[in-house]
Amino acid sequence: MTGKQHAHAIARCAVSGLAAAPARGRGRRQRELAGVASLLADGLRDEAALAARTVGISDLIEEARNEHLASLDPDDGLQALCVDWAEVALLVAQMSLPRRNTAPRGRR
Repeated sequence: MTGKQHAHAIARCAVSGLAAAPARGRGRRQRELAGVASLLADGLRDEAALAARTVGISDLIEEARNEHLASLDPDDGLQALCVDWAEVALLVAQMSLPRRNTAPRGRR
């Protein structure tokens, strides 16, 4: 597996974890994920890391990484450990957050 394939596999595990969460807290968790993804997209990696740790997104990603690691041999496991949390966070956001298909306001 390549690093990108590991990132996608970890992200899928994290999305499954989000989907399994109680419905009552799911909206809050999605907003927190969207905030972390927005910080990453703006190039504010340190701020995103702090926010991810504070709201538990880092824990979600590490739990997903551990779930993925459990199915790997040692060589693949080492490669999966090298996958950047920020890459996974952005993938989770892409996979789980609703997409807006509306045109920007004021433009037609």
